[in-house]
Amino acid sequence: MILDLFGLICAYAAGSCRDVSTSVYVVALAGVVLVYVVIHIIFFTLDQKEKKPEDPKEMDGKREVLLLLAILVATLTYQAGLTPPGGFWPATFADESGRHHAGYPVLHDNYPKRYKAFFYCNAASFMTSVALILLLVNPALYKIGIRCYALYVCMVAGMFGLVGAYTAGSSRRLRTSIYVLVLA
Repeated sequence: MILDLFGLICAYAAGSCRDVSTSVYVVALAGVVLVYVVIHIIFFTLDQKEKKPEDPKEMDGKREVLLLLAILVATLTYQAGLTPPGGFWPATFADESGRHHAGYPVLHDNYPKRYKAFFYCNAASFMTSVALILLLVNPALYKIGIRCYALYVCMVAGMFGLVGAYTAGSSRRLRTSIYVLVLA
């Protein structure tokens, strides 16, 4: 399963990026999320004193909710990463001036800043959700990660990335984007 998820990360990076350096940044983003959570868990474990044991049913319930949200976010962001808002330029619109390239996102050419915001928010949300899935399948890590709130921090960051991607990809005006962000 871990190899499958790493394969999914690489497929996302290869399918949603148009150059190698951006693909490397996206894969590095997943590594940063994993390193953050592991370091947070290590410091929490070193600082932790004996406490009463938690109810296993309550811990499993928290894990199931986090896993459900992480899978939902991974599904949404993977799809959005491979088919960005506005779609792609078809081959018939490729022109000699080099302005439009067949297979490149329309949003990238028409609103480059919005596309960049969409892309990085979506990629951050995807990588955060995949890292959460990786951590939630390991009982030794998820129990400590839930207790020290590291997994909750990752989920909140992933949800903010999802909202940011939605805002950047769905509205054309800055004012509308601000309204959507305030509502969220």
